[in-house]
Amino acid sequence: MILEYLRKRHTLSRTEIVYDLHISFPTVIQNLQYLTELGVVDDSKRISNTGGRNAVAYTFLQNAKLAIGVDVAEFRIKAVLVNLTGEVIDIIRRDKRFCMEEDYLREIGRVVDEMVTKHQILADNLLGVGIAVPGIVDEAGEYVVYGGTLNFTGATKEQFTKYIRYPSRLLHDVYAAGCAEAWGNPEDDNVFYIMLNNTIGGSFRTGDSLYVGDTGKSGEIGHTTVETHDGKVCYCGRRGCLEVYCNAVQLAKHTDGRLDVFFDEIRKGNPTMEKILDEYLRYLAVAVNNVRLLFNCKIVVGGYVGAYMDLYKEKLTGHVNELNPFGEDAAEYLLSCKYKVESTAAGAAIVFIDEYLYNI
Repeated sequence: MILEYLRKRHTLSRTEIVYDLHISFPTVIQNLQYLTELGVVDDSKRISNTGGRNAVAYTFLQNAKLAIGVDVAEFRIKAVLVNLTGEVIDIIRRDKRFCMEEDYLREIGRVVDEMVTKHQILADNLLGVGIAVPGIVDEAGEYVVYGGTLNFTGATKEQFTKYIRYPSRLLHDVYAAGCAEAWGNPEDDNVFYIMLNNTIGGSFRTGDSLYVGDTGKSGEIGHTTVETHDGKVCYCGRRGCLEVYCNAVQLAKHTDGRLDVFFDEIRKGNPTMEKILDEYLRYLAVAVNNVRLLFNCKIVVGGYVGAYMDLYKEKLTGHVNELNPFGEDAAEYLLSCKYKVESTAAGAAIVFIDEYLYNI
C-alpha cells in the first residue's frame, strides 16, 4: 500500500502516509526503511516546513528498476525501455523483415544490447526482457502454438532469446498489449481489449486475471465472422474474418502505407478517406457489439488504429448503437487506449514490472 501510494504521489512525508493510509506510525517507519534499503525509495531530501524541523521526504525512485519489451512484427523490430511507473523511456526501431533465421534472431539481441548500453543499465537493475510475437503462445511461454500470420508455428522461446543475456519471456502480442492496458486502467475489473494492428487480436481481463480459455485461444476476435456473403479470404483460409476488414493495413494502404497520413486526411475532412473509414467502422462495430453482448463489459480499442480513436469514436459509437438491441450507449463502455505508443512492447516489459512490484 505504501509503495503504491508513493508511486502515485511521488514524494511524501511519513506523517502524510500515516494519515492518508490510516496505518500506524511504527508500521510506516518499518516499511519505509525496508523500501529504502531495497533501493526503490529515497530518503535523502527534506520537505520544507515553516512551523518547525523539516520532515524527511520519501521519494519513489521510478527508474530504480527497468524492463525491456520487444515487439516482433512482419517488417520491423521495436524495443522499448519501461520504468516502474510503466512510462516508456525510450524506443529503438529496426526495419527488418521477419524470419526465423540466425541473422534476424541475432538482431533481436543487438537491439536489446543497444538499449542497455545507451542507458548504461546495470544487470541488477534490469528485471527482464519480454518478447511479444504475433502468435498464440503456450501457457508456460515456451513455444508458439499457432503462428499462422508469419508462418512460425512451433518456434520456441529459446530461439527468440538465443542472443539475449537477461531473464526473458515469450508472450502473445495481444496478451502483452492487454497487460499494458490493464496497467493503465486498474479500476476497471472486466475489460475486453481489441488490438487493431497489422493483425487483429483480443484479450479479456476479469479482475486481476486474463482469461485464456481451455486451449489458450480466448480473445481471437480477428477470426470472428463479420461478412457472411462471399467475404474476403483470410490468411487462416476462411472467408469474412474481421482480420481482413479491420487490420491497420486496410486504412494505411490508401496513403502509401502511412496510417498517420490517412488520419491526417481525416482531420482535413477528405471525403474519400472519410468514406473508407466509415466502411471500416461498420465492420468494427459488428465486432464491438458482439463483444458487448457476450461479456457485458468495458471495451478498449487499441493498437495502431486505436491510437487515433479520438478522431472516429463518435462515428463508431453511432454504428454500435444501431446494432445494440438493449438501447445501451456505446459511449459509456467503449474506451480509447491509454498507451498510444508501442502498447505491445510496453506490455511485454510491464509483465516484469508488475511481478516485481507485486512481490516486494
